[in-house]
Amino acid sequence: MLLRKAVFFLCFAILLEPLEAAGEPGAQWRVFRYRMAGRVRLLLFWVGREDVGGGTIALLNSPAAEGKQGEAVEVLFGSNPNRVPGKINRWGYGRESSEWQGSSSGPSILLSSTFEGFMRHSDEESLSEVKNRQAEDTFWYDGIQSRVTPDGATAIVHFFSEKKDFDYTQPAGVECGYRRRLKAGPPDRSRQLKKTEFPYPQPFGFLTAVKYLVREVSDRFAKRSPKWAAYRPELSYVYNAKPYEIAISDLEHHREYEPAAGWQVKDVIEAEFRVTNLKTQEKHNFSLWFPTTGPLRNIPLKIVDKPRWWLRVELTLDPASGKQGGTAQTSGVMPECGVTR
Repeated sequence: MLLRKAVFFLCFAILLEPLEAAGEPGAQWRVFRYRMAGRVRLLLFWVGREDVGGGTIALLNSPAAEGKQGEAVEVLFGSNPNRVPGKINRWGYGRESSEWQGSSSGPSILLSSTFEGFMRHSDEESLSEVKNRQAEDTFWYDGIQSRVTPDGATAIVHFFSEKKDFDYTQPAGVECGYRRRLKAGPPDRSRQLKKTEFPYPQPFGFLTAVKYLVREVSDRFAKRSPKWAAYRPELSYVYNAKPYEIAISDLEHHREYEPAAGWQVKDVIEAEFRVTNLKTQEKHNFSLWFPTTGPLRNIPLKIVDKPRWWLRVELTLDPASGKQGGTAQTSGVMPECGVTR
């Protein structure tokens, strides 16, 4: 879900200026690296392979100013075509920024959330369709800007293509193409959702909603609230000007959890999430494992998603990245356009 739902599309010039790729000057990001394992369903069996891709999650908390606090989450995940049978290449990037009113000593109110990102275009429903499309010499991407405010939501989508087949380890090349497309002309699609159509309580986007629910569960567990495991928080969010509900359907506490051989983390929560499209009632489940204490508090140790009926994706925090508590950087996931790391 983090790759399928969080990395997508954008509504006319009434919306917003594009976000800067490299992040705010001097900002302090915490960056975490992940490894990907894949499982493909063949008839009645799942066939898997380790180390078929990877990605990064970056987190930013901006200093409070005039009673407002800014946060941002960046995600970049994808497959390694050299490690995947059939050389399947699927990847995407997204950044969601949120602005809050309030302070750490009292309740905060979400003022707005803004998502921007792009992903390799994919509308296949079967593994054979994916393989048949690998021979194309033009590679299409979908770019989106999705903004949610207390008054309504807007989204605009730009399609663009590249002649070179980039993968997730070369995001800056596609970032350049995306920026060029934004300047080239109006969006290919636009959408609006008025507050009167769907009266959501707060203007959550998907990544902001996930982060909020994880924090709520972790805080309740830390207080040892009675029957915390029965806690089933849910909230509404908007993505691509469409209303969704995200809910935690199950919680399990692991006193000790081993993300990798020889590395144990204490007090880890395994949370099952259920996402529902409130118009179509289509549902999608994914799982997160995260610690409730220590330097990795609320950081995903493992993410499990099933973006297609024939595909299961598992992302695990790289032990080197996890043991050092992430990497401090002045920019997040995306290098400056045309710059490699």
